[in-house]
This record gives sequence, structure tokens and C-alpha cells, in this order.
Amino acid sequence: ANAQSGPSPATDQVFVTKAVQGGLAEVALAEMALDKSSAAGVKDFARMMVRDHGKANEELTQTARRAGANVPTEPSAEQKAIAAKLGVLSGVAFDEAYATTMIEDHQETIELFEREAAQGENSALKAFAKETLPTLKTHLDHSKRLPGAG
Repeated sequence: ANAQSGPSPATDQVFVTKAVQGGLAEVALAEMALDKSSAAGVKDFARMMVRDHGKANEELTQTARRAGANVPTEPSAEQKAIAAKLGVLSGVAFDEAYATTMIEDHQETIELFEREAAQGENSALKAFAKETLPTLKTHLDHSKRLPGAG
């Protein structure tokens, strides 16, 4: 099968799959952080994750459907496993694990979005990736300053 046939070439579909799964995972973990953390800095960051990733996911889902891509409805198995690990932690242990996860996730997400911005085939998905990158970089900066980071 030629990857270029159909509305969504391989690069774009990989981007959509990973970006939507990532966004869903961010929101799920943020909701967990709002429930579990007592650190104000963690709660503020988690609220930002719910807001920004919720909004980005809605926009990406609409753009991806127009492009004819398949849109996942839940996080990946790996992301669910990470959530399960975080789910049994509390207090400072939770905050540290959450901070570490947020730094790693946002580094990976930025790489994913940079690749799509550079190599994407669908102009709308490419534009979405470019527009979202500054927000993701802000998230990464914030995640490095979270209580428990470092």
C-alpha cells in the first residue's frame, strides 16, 4: 500500500494518533493531580493542562477528521500503565512522579509536533502543530519548575 494514497499520509496519521493519545493522557493525569496533590504549584499546572490540552485536543480532533485521519479515543497502553503507577502514589511521591512524567511527556510531544511542523503533508495539521508548539514549550518550562521536579 502506498502511504501517500488517501487523505492522511503516514506521517500525519502517526502525528494524529500520538498527539491525541498524548493530549488525552495529559488531561487524565492532570485530573488525577488535582485530586491527589496538595501542592498549589502542582494544582495550578494541572489546571493549565486540563484547559490547554482539552482545547488542543478538540481542535486537533476536528482538523484530523477533516483530513480523514483516524482519531483515537483513549490514551495508549503505555500511558495507561504510567497512570496506573501514579494512581497508587500520594503526597510528595506523587508530585515527584507527576513532575518527572510531565517533563518527559512534553519533551516527547515537542519532538512529535516539530516533526509534523517540518514534515507533515496535510497543511491544516502542519499549521496546528506549528501553532501549538509555543504552548507546549511553555508547558515544558513550567513542568521543570514543578514541586518535586529535579
